[in-house]
Amino acid sequence: MTAASFFQDQSFPDQWMEGEDQPHLELMETIAPFMTGHTMGPMNMADGFHSLFQTPTPNRQGMMRGQHSQKRQRGSQGHAQQVRGPGPGLGPQGVSLPALIRMMAIQLQRQEEALRVLAQSTEMMLFMQAGPGSYLPNLLQLSQTWHQQQAARQVDKPLRQHMSVALWTELGARVTKAQEQIAQELGQGLMAKKILNAEGSWAYMAWDQATKSLVPTTREPIKMTDMHQLLKVIIEHLNMPGMVTRFKAHKALKSVNMQEAACVVPWQLDISLRHPQSSRLWTSLVTLQGNGVLQLLNTQMRAATLRRSKLCDQIAQQVFKKNGYLKHLPPVDSLMKDWFTEHSDQRQHDAAEFYHWCMQTSQFQQHSGYWWRFEKHASLLHVCIPLLLQHGALSLQSSISQWHRSSDVVHVMCSQAQFVCMQIGDRLRAEQPQWPEILDPDFRLTLPHLVDDAGVPSDDNVEWRAYQVSACVLRKGFQREHGHCQAMLFSTSGVYLCDDGRSAKLLNDGDAIKELQHIYMLWVVRDPDAQVPQSWTDDAIAAVAVPSNSSKASLLGASFSIADLLQAHFG
Repeated sequence: MTAASFFQDQSFPDQWMEGEDQPHLELMETIAPFMTGHTMGPMNMADGFHSLFQTPTPNRQGMMRGQHSQKRQRGSQGHAQQVRGPGPGLGPQGVSLPALIRMMAIQLQRQEEALRVLAQSTEMMLFMQAGPGSYLPNLLQLSQTWHQQQAARQVDKPLRQHMSVALWTELGARVTKAQEQIAQELGQGLMAKKILNAEGSWAYMAWDQATKSLVPTTREPIKMTDMHQLLKVIIEHLNMPGMVTRFKAHKALKSVNMQEAACVVPWQLDISLRHPQSSRLWTSLVTLQGNGVLQLLNTQMRAATLRRSKLCDQIAQQVFKKNGYLKHLPPVDSLMKDWFTEHSDQRQHDAAEFYHWCMQTSQFQQHSGYWWRFEKHASLLHVCIPLLLQHGALSLQSSISQWHRSSDVVHVMCSQAQFVCMQIGDRLRAEQPQWPEILDPDFRLTLPHLVDDAGVPSDDNVEWRAYQVSACVLRKGFQREHGHCQAMLFSTSGVYLCDDGRSAKLLNDGDAIKELQHIYMLWVVRDPDAQVPQSWTDDAIAAVAVPSNSSKASLLGASFSIADLLQAHFG
């Protein structure tokens, strides 16, 4: 990571100002008028809760709806009075947070079931494989061309309709070519794979686990003339306005290696039940489900099932199972009361400090689980709850190893963590420079990661990955609520000290080491090219490969068998 982009403005003076940051209470009073959705004033300790944690009640919401014709009261206090709840953590009927989460999970499961039932009559899933004969590159080109035409206002139909019609039109063209060359290499090759029978009919295929290949079923094949008519009906109906409500890939096509036959892209095709001709289109699509003709496109197709999504299953496991997260969730109302009782001085606190405090309370002593990084994606930046490390004589890498396994909790990062923020405890307890090794440009910190995010952090599901130090925050001052913060940026040209309204200052080694006694937060960025020495990691930890999906393997095995045939005749 270079710091050049931070240092372009040369208009700032190269001197340093003395002074302190704005006190927390004064800051809250200043920004209160701009925070119309919350009250940022002092806590009401009689209620045990800051008004920020209070929520609107159904009764109060009903009163607000009944008064919609009246002019709404303006200002932060007026709005805060509308959204303020009645009490600490409980609704008007005494519903606790765990009970509320459970009710929401039940409603979510019901909604998922209703959607899955509806999808059985409207949704088809197509699994398209890349590699020889694949139509995926054509679909990508169609999408790019359509967007260019849209910018010039030259499109006459939605992209979903344009791409779905193109796909089935291509299948019809390949069927025609197979019919014309039925006595030649193409036709004979399809017959050798038993996709076409001796009469020129298209067989229905099923996966045979014993032979690891597609084999014909006893279902009556579709005659060549009937296949042409069937595809004609599908194309005509897809061309009807309002028929296709969705046709999209579940994976970004730009990220797919079009030459890699192991890449399978799921596509979702939805049709509208409100269209008067939807029944005939759906019947035609169902007729082709499982037919070998789709192998001409390296594709398999099936209708939607009642199977719930993976996310819904994970929610149900965490909410309803005995070992789920909800069973170990302490009462939030009493937890927050304890927090505000111990921190009633209006100081500003960090997420890592709050997490560390929660883990030290008696309510969390029996929480046997693992903490990992909650993500919010903004381009490549991953914002996370920071790790909390304590000052001490240990090296930074040893501190990470100690953090990885503390008491009965295993700390790991998710598999896709690119940027990580670490909080270095309380700066006021530091008596000497912390971790001077981070000033070495060749220093790489290793962090534990899950190999498979869906698994648990066992020894065979954790691997260590290398990170490079990119920046740190220095906190200076004698009181936490009145301290002053500076930043150190690490680049290939050296370490720079940054302060409010100043040009960045290049530090020599001695000054940089002195500044490390004030280190408060540390940012590291993933270095995928760095080799992780075994001495840096726990010898018991080893990386394992993620098991492949069985349904994907079935598709790949079937398509590999005709890859050469498709490459020779369809490109």
